[in-house]
Amino acid sequence: MSGIRQIVPVPDGGRRFRAYSAKHLDALTARAGLGEAERLAVRAVGAVLPFRANAYVVDELIDWGAAPDDPLYRLVFPQADMLPAADVARIAALLARGAPEPEITAAAHEVRMRLNPHPAGQLALKPATPTARTASAGRSSWTSLTSRWPRLTWAGLSAISGGTAR
Repeated sequence: MSGIRQIVPVPDGGRRFRAYSAKHLDALTARAGLGEAERLAVRAVGAVLPFRANAYVVDELIDWGAAPDDPLYRLVFPQADMLPAADVARIAALLARGAPEPEITAAAHEVRMRLNPHPAGQLALKPATPTARTASAGRSSWTSLTSRWPRLTWAGLSAISGGTAR
């Protein structure tokens, strides 16, 4: 039976990938023992800043007995001090009164646009934009498609090898 292979199922250990997102923040922060006001603030920050964690981080790496002071908890989960207090209070008030999702999204977008994504002045120090010729070719003006070594052809190889190439 040379053409037949036996397929053996590989045990997965009972673990499947599970991702946690902002919609899981309330339950996860309750697991950390945070009060209602603190959980609301975390959800407010989670509406503005991205949050995603997997089951391994949540179940194995975070010490829930030490949360919210656990270093991995602080690294992974949104913190109220990540945004100005006025912005956290505004979005928390929207969440607390059960505002419609578009209203919360609009407020979060407004806060997000006020954040400074270029703190060291990268836009001012950015190199000049590519010229129209290089932009139309789909390349940056800093990109070079040539090698620093000259392209060798059969004629070039013949010249180098004294006419014996080929």
